[in-house]
Amino acid sequence: MQLLYKQYRQDTGMKINRQVPDKYVLEDPYMEKYNPDHDFRKRIHSDSQDSFTSHRFLSMTIYLNSVSPGGETDFTPNIKFKMNPQQGSVIIFPSYWGYYHKENHCSGQTPKYTINTHLKYL
Repeated sequence: MQLLYKQYRQDTGMKINRQVPDKYVLEDPYMEKYNPDHDFRKRIHSDSQDSFTSHRFLSMTIYLNSVSPGGETDFTPNIKFKMNPQQGSVIIFPSYWGYYHKENHCSGQTPKYTINTHLKYL
């Protein structure tokens, strides 16, 4: 995860002490399964939305399998972007309210599996 964070900072031009904290920890990763028969379209959320999660500043999702069609991580309407789940791919994005997202319904018979974690302020 440290290498992914370092690459993210390099790709986005972020500077330590200016845009992100210089002291942070990685939240315990957790695995999620999104079943095709469950409708996730109503779960629009940000990853930093209450006193328990307000210390998060970056979210990371690793896709453990490919799902097609459907199953995208969808940032619409705030940002016109959908990430298609492809095995081994990673998406990193800010955790706060400007990055509301949802998990779209998985079509077919294949569930979507992810590992998620967050970087949080100390």
